[in-house]
Order: sequence, then C-alpha cells, then structure tokens
Amino acid sequence: MSQNRTIRENTSPGKLNSFLQTYVVGFICGNAALFVGHPAERLKVAAQVKLNMSTLQVVKPLITNLELLYTGFVSCIYRQNIKLVYRSAIMSQIPHRIDDLNLSPALASALKASFASSIDTAFVTPPENVKTWQMRDTTKNVSVCDAISGIYQTRGFKGFLFGVTPTMTKSFPAWFYLFLGYHATKEKRQKENFFATIFWATCASIPVTVMTNPIDVIKTNMQATKNIKSLSMLEMSKNIYQQHGLFAFGRGLPFRLIHKALATSTAYFIMDADSQLRKGSQRNK
Repeated sequence: MSQNRTIRENTSPGKLNSFLQTYVVGFICGNAALFVGHPAERLKVAAQVKLNMSTLQVVKPLITNLELLYTGFVSCIYRQNIKLVYRSAIMSQIPHRIDDLNLSPALASALKASFASSIDTAFVTPPENVKTWQMRDTTKNVSVCDAISGIYQTRGFKGFLFGVTPTMTKSFPAWFYLFLGYHATKEKRQKENFFATIFWATCASIPVTVMTNPIDVIKTNMQATKNIKSLSMLEMSKNIYQQHGLFAFGRGLPFRLIHKALATSTAYFIMDADSQLRKGSQRNK
C-alpha cells in the first residue's frame, strides 16, 4: 500500500500541473529577458571577436543600427525556448530531488550543477555556434540559414560542436553559483518584490561572471573561427594572449554582466514560482 501511494504521488497530475505552470512562468520571464538583454549579448560577442579593435570602435556602429544590434535574435529565440523546456525541469525537478538527500548547501549545489551543466552543454552548444557565427560579422545581418550553411561548408557537422569544452567549463560554476546563490538569498529576498529579486540576482552574478569571462572569450573565438579544425582551449588562450595581451580576456565583461543578471533573475523567478506551487499543492492535500 505504501509503495503504491508513493508511485501515485510521484506521478500525480498535481506535479505535472506544477511543472507546466513553472514552464509558463519561465516562458514569459525568459522571453522578456531575452528581448531586453539581446543587445548586450550582441555587443558582447562583437567585442570578444574583434579583439584587434577597441570595444568602443566595435560597439559604436552597432548601437546606432537596430537591425545589426538584433542580429542573431531569431536563433536566440529558438535557443531560449528549447532551453526553457529542459531548464524548467532542471530548476524545478532536480533541485527538489537532491534537497531530499539533506546534503550541505555547497555539496547539494555542486551535485545540482553537475547534472545541470552536462545537460545544458549538450543542448546549447550547436545553437551557440550558429548565434556566434551570425554575430561575428559586425557589418551585415547574417541569417540563421546562412550561418548554418557557413558552419557546415567550412567546418562540417563537427563545426556545430566547436567550443564544447569551454562551454562545459564555464557552465558548471555558473550553475553552481545559481543554486548556491538562490539558497543563500532565499530568506533575504521578498518574493513578491520584483526589484529585490533582480538586485540579489545581479549581486550573485558578479563573481561568477568575472571568474568565467576569460573562458567565455576563448569559447567565442573558438566558435567564430573559420578553421576546419578547432583549436584546444589552451591553444586558443595562448593565441589570444600572444596577439592581444592579457586584458583581452576581460573583453565583453560589462555586457555579460547585464545578460547574466537577467538570466539569473529569470532562474530565480522560475524557482520561486515552483517553490510556491509546491507549497500550495502540499497545503491542499
């Protein structure tokens, strides 16, 4: 009887409804954040690819041209909404399963991040390559089809997986800080206060953004290359350092911080919504 009850609880319609409602929150918040934050992503990629030019020289023509500023928006919408499907599950199902193990916050966050970063890297690397290929040119608007065709003709199918190692490398600490930061600020934030959530999300985003920015510069240049063979992280970092110096690894940091703060805020909203739905479901039992 007890086993049957456990099976019914794990497959109850309430849990499915909770996931669907969490997904709706993620869909609304995620796409709103994408629209607002896309220019920051566009400027970040341009600044990281054009390392031979100053950031101001790179971003100035883009800021004054709305069409160029939103290059890659369609591929980012596709990537965003594919991510929402599995990330809603990552942020609503995995955390609760691991929390049931009663581990320390740091160990629990590391375990959550391991699952999340592995799943995330597998899904996000191909569309990231398409987006970066679109944004590598700052003088024209490259379509999704042209980017896919360019990657395939230049690098073959394996070209859609360029940058998978740095993506995984920077994904783990990002997810770790997300889960740990959410746990650390959960009691301090007023869940009904929109601006408090954004404030704490921004604070949580600063250290991980600074820490992973050099890896992001390496990843962007690996994905923007027209070489048939992808350089390793070490080879690419060595090339960047020799040609552009140490400060090149800080390129795009302000734009990444804006984008990261919006993404973290969205994640907090999703996890808050799921937590509230679960509490409501338990009260109704």
